[in-house]
Amino acid sequence: MKSGRQLEEPPSLHDLYRDHAPTLFSIALRLLGSQDDAADVVHDVFLRLHEKPPGDGVDDLGRWLRGAAVRRCWMQLRTAGRRREVREVSANDYASPPSWEHGVDLLHLERGIARLPTKLRVVLVLHHVEGYTHAEIGELLDISTAASEKRLSRAVESLRTYLEGP
Repeated sequence: MKSGRQLEEPPSLHDLYRDHAPTLFSIALRLLGSQDDAADVVHDVFLRLHEKPPGDGVDDLGRWLRGAAVRRCWMQLRTAGRRREVREVSANDYASPPSWEHGVDLLHLERGIARLPTKLRVVLVLHHVEGYTHAEIGELLDISTAASEKRLSRAVESLRTYLEGP
């Protein structure tokens, strides 16, 4: 006799892409500064997801996908072995124009973030934008919690200097 309980069908790859790709793209764009590179990271994450899905112990697939995208970006930044060129952020990079909030021009803020050295920018974005803890950042980037805290402090100070500039 069959039970009245039905197993929930897992989401299709298409559904996962539709639900998570915009967030992954946003993270990758902030970390890499290039729309083409960000799109490549998103596609790579989903191709790898199809080839090797996460294990049963994954409670939050969205968080797992974000972690995979961050690790892919970090690997790309490290293997580049060079300081990336700073791409000028423009209002065209946004779906809707950035607005003033708490007296800070968000476009000016994005430009300041884009100008940070890679190691500082990555930690700042992961902590303040994506909400990762220093322990999680340390695990993702293979650095200590203290190193993550120090990089964030330096990033905030550099960003403050840029925002208060002439």
